[in-house]
Amino acid sequence: MKILYGVQASGNGHVARARAMLPALQEHFQVDLLVSGNLSEIKLPIEPKFKVKGLDLAFGKNGGIDYSETLGKLDFTSLLSEIKSLDISGYALIISDYEPISAWAGKLRKVPVVHMSNQASLIHSATPKPKKIDPVTQMVLKNMAPAKYLFPITYLPYSNQHFQPLIRQEIQNLEVSDQGYYLVYLPAYSDDKVYKVLKEIPSIKFKVFTKKSKIPFALKNCHFQPISEEPFLKALAGATGVISAGGFALSSEVLYMNKKLLMVPMKGQYEQKSNAHALAQIGVTNIPKLKKAYLPEVKNWIENGKAAVYSWRDPIPSMIEELIKIINAESGYEALNANSPYSYA
Repeated sequence: MKILYGVQASGNGHVARARAMLPALQEHFQVDLLVSGNLSEIKLPIEPKFKVKGLDLAFGKNGGIDYSETLGKLDFTSLLSEIKSLDISGYALIISDYEPISAWAGKLRKVPVVHMSNQASLIHSATPKPKKIDPVTQMVLKNMAPAKYLFPITYLPYSNQHFQPLIRQEIQNLEVSDQGYYLVYLPAYSDDKVYKVLKEIPSIKFKVFTKKSKIPFALKNCHFQPISEEPFLKALAGATGVISAGGFALSSEVLYMNKKLLMVPMKGQYEQKSNAHALAQIGVTNIPKLKKAYLPEVKNWIENGKAAVYSWRDPIPSMIEELIKIINAESGYEALNANSPYSYA
């Protein structure tokens, strides 16, 4: 069976998940890859058949998304053109990791789509999340990647419909240690904003990975390094703890490695606030902003914080089993159980 796997590369999380999922998919299916965007520092294991512009988010300097720049780069005419021109003939199924071009092409041409992502969990009633959600965010979550089937990915199996995180093999193979420094990855903050806060804790060494600088440099207790996959993984393996935004993939990897985590969700990112909300229930600390006003919380986390107790089970075998059932049902080989938890629309 031939499937199309659409991956959004607007950040590292979706690509990290694809690295975990692709080998298993290739064992059972003929897989073509579509990638939209180009903001990920993580490399994919196979060359994409389709590369599209898709949607790119622009990060600001104060902990959030720069919506003016994001909207300025948005080209609806180009998006519609990419959807209409995408050749999806011959595919039995499309898997979309919150990737809009492949999902909308499937919807318009009646090719079944599975939406497999953390974002898919945010439209599921059993997923822990903040009570308040603005109508625009709700509309985007429901319509970014329209699908017939949902595979919600969450930290814990909150229902029989949820899958735990996909942990790529590179993470599973790391030799984990504690070398006494803290890894920092806050791409929506400028290097200056990060330094102004962390220099106030001079006894602690911070390894800061940045999208803002092309060369490494050091300022007192802060060592800044351009984000790159191999150095990042090495630093992650040796860190005492991690200060990061609220992204799902990195936070899942930190939990898996049994390291303590301080989350600073991006301003205006409902998904990241939801991730922080869910992890607060198992003892993960979060603060709304990285600024001097929250230094007491940061210092307390460094001095007294502990890794959350976390149990992980590889969800990929169950995912493959359900995908085979869906393809067989869609192809008319067997009926899909009417009570299948993954049927959505």
